[in-house]
Amino acid sequence: MIIYIGEAIRDFVTNGSLSPAEIGALEDIASAVRSGDHLVLGDGQSLLALSKFVKLGASARAAYKSVFVRVPQQESILEKVEIYARVEPGDGIPVLGTIGNQQIISIPLLFCADMNLRAPLEIIFEEINDHYIYEIITEWYVSRVLNVRALDRKYRPIHGGGNRTYSVFERAQRDNNLFCLCITDTDKKYPSDDCGATSTKVRESNDIAKVLAHHLDLDFHEIENLVPLSFIAAKSNSRHTDVMVAALKSAEQNGYQEAKLFYDYKKGLKYSYLHACPDAHRYWSTALLGLVQGCPKGCQPDSCTCDLLKPLQNRAEMRMHIEQLTPICPDECPTLEALWKSIGSTLTSWSAAAPARLV
Repeated sequence: MIIYIGEAIRDFVTNGSLSPAEIGALEDIASAVRSGDHLVLGDGQSLLALSKFVKLGASARAAYKSVFVRVPQQESILEKVEIYARVEPGDGIPVLGTIGNQQIISIPLLFCADMNLRAPLEIIFEEINDHYIYEIITEWYVSRVLNVRALDRKYRPIHGGGNRTYSVFERAQRDNNLFCLCITDTDKKYPSDDCGATSTKVRESNDIAKVLAHHLDLDFHEIENLVPLSFIAAKSNSRHTDVMVAALKSAEQNGYQEAKLFYDYKKGLKYSYLHACPDAHRYWSTALLGLVQGCPKGCQPDSCTCDLLKPLQNRAEMRMHIEQLTPICPDECPTLEALWKSIGSTLTSWSAAAPARLV
């Protein structure tokens, strides 16, 4: 997270009106500079005043001086993130505000004294291995969209445990002492489908007053749906996968670019499911125009186990490429590219950090 030290800090430093607790909070922010767990920036005059503030330790003063020196090179990053934290004098709880297109978490300096600023952002994933695909997306976003040479990011991945993810997020909000991001997908199998239990429970438990934590609720089936069809096709070693990819590409041509986001790569698309769910049948029969008809074997709908489209056959291989952080680009599809940009922007903004400095 970018932690910006506001201009009002300067007056409190020069007037000598900071309490011991506030001075301790400034020491903690300086420790974040040294660790690089967050990217500390600030008003130039406030940073200069802190670098000369004798009530701070020598290492803290040196840390603020290093921030002051590098601000001109890093200020442009502040303009590119969607959210950052701003430290101001005073007491109270953090609040979220908006200026232009940016959200700003205003954190009173006294509250910083109770925060664990020596810990990086925590990101709660439904499954711990989910973080690989999001890392690929964020690397793409930093290099291709932000177009910056280097932007360090740090976070600690946390295993949510599937449908217990909400309880992990609840604990983070209850502690309310570090930055936290919780990512869930909705498990929807068509756009108007009901959200799955994991996403719903996190949404219901989310305390919007605890602004140090954010729920990124993604409206698609699951993480494999973020992989472009061309990448799946290039790695395919199965006729069934080729047929599935061709069908989803035909849905794109029919004006349903989002269809790939709701296809169940794990279970495929079964006739029995479409028979049991009229809304799903309505969506997929339109998206896959001419493909959704009765079971070719003539099975009774209630007992049919046949696939209209089979599951992704090489899921393990897809996972392997993702866990190896194989570069992937979404620009073949505007819908997918827009989703990647949105996800990448949020992850980059929350996980922005700085190189560790020995000061």
